[in-house]
Amino acid sequence: MANEVEKVNGIAIASIEKINGRTDANIDHISGREFLGIAYYSRTFTGDGDFVVGSGGNVDILVVGGGASGGRGTGYTMGGGGAGGAHVETGITLTAQTYTITVGGGGASKTSSGAGNDGSDSSIAGSGLTTRIGRGGGGGAGPGVNGTSGGSGTTSETHQGGGGGGSSTNYGDTSGGGGDYDGGDGDGASGNAWSSGGGGGAGEAGHDGSEAGTKDSYGGVGITNDYSLGYNGYYSGGGGGAARFHQGVGGGGNSNYGAGDGQSYTYDPGTDRNADANKGGGGGGPTGATDSGSGGSGIVVIRWAPGAITDNSSDGTGRSY
Repeated sequence: MANEVEKVNGIAIASIEKINGRTDANIDHISGREFLGIAYYSRTFTGDGDFVVGSGGNVDILVVGGGASGGRGTGYTMGGGGAGGAHVETGITLTAQTYTITVGGGGASKTSSGAGNDGSDSSIAGSGLTTRIGRGGGGGAGPGVNGTSGGSGTTSETHQGGGGGGSSTNYGDTSGGGGDYDGGDGDGASGNAWSSGGGGGAGEAGHDGSEAGTKDSYGGVGITNDYSLGYNGYYSGGGGGAARFHQGVGGGGNSNYGAGDGQSYTYDPGTDRNADANKGGGGGGPTGATDSGSGGSGIVVIRWAPGAITDNSSDGTGRSY
């Protein structure tokens, strides 16, 4: 509260009406002393950079890897891309040093026949800290090949990406790749239904091409997290798989995840195959000889309570809420 600060630049606080043109009631803090009800500060990285800690303490982190692109063929239906792995952790102790932030890129659109391109890892690393990693997602299946597994190694410090969805083509049906959550399997080649699998999300496996109900070929849902803005953002939804008679929608049907949708021969042509930037979603699977949807890049977010650390960073975007 304001009465905790006795003086500013040698002037008693009771004698100050405004500081830099702002009234006392509108000032967030002076030299780290809180005036209003700020619960957290955060710094969000949408690209590589440095997190510079002047004095250490405990923080919470979100590390999301890049999503993968869907598969690509010369006909039929291809699998959706797996989402980037999402690592969430509270109470990590950081010391006074510069930490290296890496934000993984999404897998590029696949432009030739084969499995989609994997996403890249995101991480935060520094001296004395076990590197925290969100692995990249696995590429969606192409003709006659399985979906790729998400980046390996789920531990207490690392989360594996989602697996790419399987395909359904004249080569038969293929399986989804493994991951924190697997990609869905392709189905329907024997009956010419051609339904590929959705990519695995960070909160749910990708749906199979033949899954009963209304979510055939959907990508798996991701996670929600409020570290960046103070209200929930949506991350790491799996890309939708392509199908003949239905459209596999990304992120379990929730567009907030920003995952790419699969194409359909019958319904919406799937122009939203590309995943959104900095959400770690998988790209959508295409039909025919169409290029696949690209995966979304990842993100790294660090948040802390007022006074927990001193942030001297110039990279990334700082916020309070």
